[in-house]
Amino acid sequence: MNNIIYMKRVTKRTKGTKKSKKTKSVKNKSLKIKSRENTVLGKGKDGCIIDSISCDNFSKENGYVSKFLYNDMPINNEIHNVLEKIDHNNERFNRYYLPNIDSCIERVNFKDDFETCSKYGKIAVSNMIFQKKLDHIDTSKLTKSQYRYLRRSIEILHENNISHGDLPNNVMLNTDNNMPIIIDWENAKLNPDEVDKQIDNMAFLRHFKVSSI
Repeated sequence: MNNIIYMKRVTKRTKGTKKSKKTKSVKNKSLKIKSRENTVLGKGKDGCIIDSISCDNFSKENGYVSKFLYNDMPINNEIHNVLEKIDHNNERFNRYYLPNIDSCIERVNFKDDFETCSKYGKIAVSNMIFQKKLDHIDTSKLTKSQYRYLRRSIEILHENNISHGDLPNNVMLNTDNNMPIIIDWENAKLNPDEVDKQIDNMAFLRHFKVSSI
């Protein structure tokens, strides 16, 4: 997803509409769910980033957000299965299996927050992931370690027969390790030809630079 501003929060209430109710907490065993409207933090060509639903340990206060794809945006589960295998901790490649929506303009309410959180806590559901908030990265001012790390990430993709196809726009900063992380896979290919791999390589060489400072 391109040009996402994660921390900008825009809320708009039209004339005559009622103010949202105060947040209510619901306790059930170890899970605490908050009933509230979710705020769109940013949107791009494939979907949007929204405040995470408030599952314990997966809340916006803990640095998590939820991502939603548009209904007409396909998900390549084969590619995500490979990414899960080669990067289980989600450090180099940001995966998503996501709920779909019609529009980022609509306000998203999770009436089944508790059910969703319960399922996530018990089984790895195939259509939901809470992802860490990511920061923007200046592609022209990488440290040497960041440059080498990103280059190796691209090599790992190619070694596992995946091309990304949309660099440099989809590289962000993983604040957990201060290293680049590759996001968004709508243009990715499984078993790409050499031309597809070269597109990734040329994008890397052209757009990513080590800071001279």
